[in-house]
Amino acid sequence: MPDEILNHILSFIPIDLAIRTSVLSRRWRHAWCELPCLHLRTTAKGIDQTLLSYRRLKIMSFELCVTHKVTEPQFNSWVEFAMSRNVGELSLTGLFFDYETYGFPDCFYLSSSLRQLNLVDFDMLPGCTVSWNFLRRLTLSSCSLYDESIANILSGSPNLETLQLFYCGGLLKRLDLSKSLSLRALEIYGWSQRSGQMEIVAPHIHYLNLKNSDVAPCTLVDVSSLADAILCIGLNRYRPFKAGFQQYADVLQTIVLKMLAKLQNVERLTFCGGYLLQILSLAMLCGVRLPKLKVQSLTVQTNFARSFIPSIARLLQNSPGLKKLEVHATYVSYIK
Repeated sequence: MPDEILNHILSFIPIDLAIRTSVLSRRWRHAWCELPCLHLRTTAKGIDQTLLSYRRLKIMSFELCVTHKVTEPQFNSWVEFAMSRNVGELSLTGLFFDYETYGFPDCFYLSSSLRQLNLVDFDMLPGCTVSWNFLRRLTLSSCSLYDESIANILSGSPNLETLQLFYCGGLLKRLDLSKSLSLRALEIYGWSQRSGQMEIVAPHIHYLNLKNSDVAPCTLVDVSSLADAILCIGLNRYRPFKAGFQQYADVLQTIVLKMLAKLQNVERLTFCGGYLLQILSLAMLCGVRLPKLKVQSLTVQTNFARSFIPSIARLLQNSPGLKKLEVHATYVSYIK
């Protein structure tokens, strides 16, 4: 059996099982050491032992999630190992050390091999100028972001095509993607409101997926090239209404209407969640006119209630070029 086929077979099983195949025969003894992908989810000792025996010079994919508390020097050594092997796809989870004081080594920010990067639970504060010239996809989950640091990351990633921010926070007030000429897709889920609303300037993106479980913390400033948008806005029922619910609802209505106005020229539009439709219905009762849409495909995914009908009807009336309508009822709503 050729080594390429052997490596391909081993790549389908967890690394700990692949290591156990070394007892099968002399040929299998070091087969796992040449695997192109390393996905490690174990203790610091287990990670050190695995990397000590690993021999492949080029790693296609490296995924690291420690299951016990580790020190910063330990984690740095693993990051440096991955970067020294010209890793193409890198996934790191920083759950088991103080990520708020952790800083990646400079070699992490200087890579000509990275194509995809996925980080979970890190404070993104580069200590040098970022150089990820070939990075195509960047996914940040539960990370703290700041204006200067995200600007550094974006300027150092000229070929970035997809940016995903999942449940991130920090003090980022303006996500300026105007110089990211290759960026085509932006996904933001559950943005934290620690710094208030975040402005989104993304004139080159074609796809936007914006989902939040609280009052819309994102303001669309420029999405002029947008063709496909998914919008989901909900309310956090456990969030205190310091200024009163009515004022809270008025603010939310204003945000949603401004956001809808920015989506007038999209071809495909998806609404998720009943709160957004209810907000539009309330706006209509107040005499507010909804903007005309050039949408050709409209999808509604929601828990249905009578209060949603006016907004759905008006959306259809305001979409004269509509060619396709999809309605997906998720469950019966408690909203009347």
